[in-house]
Amino acid sequence: AVPSICVLLLVLRTAAGALLPPMPSWPGHAVPTWCTPATSNKRRAAVLARLKRDPGRQLVIVHYDPNHNVGLDEWVYNRADLKTAKVIWAHDMGPAENEKLIQYFKHRHVWLVDAGDKTPKLMSYSAAEDRQLLSATPEEERATR
Repeated sequence: AVPSICVLLLVLRTAAGALLPPMPSWPGHAVPTWCTPATSNKRRAAVLARLKRDPGRQLVIVHYDPNHNVGLDEWVYNRADLKTAKVIWAHDMGPAENEKLIQYFKHRHVWLVDAGDKTPKLMSYSAAEDRQLLSATPEEERATR
């Protein structure tokens, strides 16, 4: 019975696209399921593709808006072996804590990305410090854009 059920489920899943109405989606995201064939966070994937083309190793500090939905739009996840990873992602923890992280990964180029932007852009962390985006509240940050 188990092999028959597995074959039946495979056939049903394959035909589901034609048989079922389209699933609702969240803005900018595919419906998160166990069998989603595409990348669900295309904005992160685009940033990662750009970083992989750059020479050297990278550290990306991700800034989230306070109302960010982590369950549907997570940016910060890494390979198991951080020492060999070309790109390491980290949450923005404020200037003091970020500085500790930067010192720990001192041989990496440090970037800041705002996950709330519709088209996120990498900004050199030092340039972000110069513009004081790191210590700004979300309201102050929007006013400077």
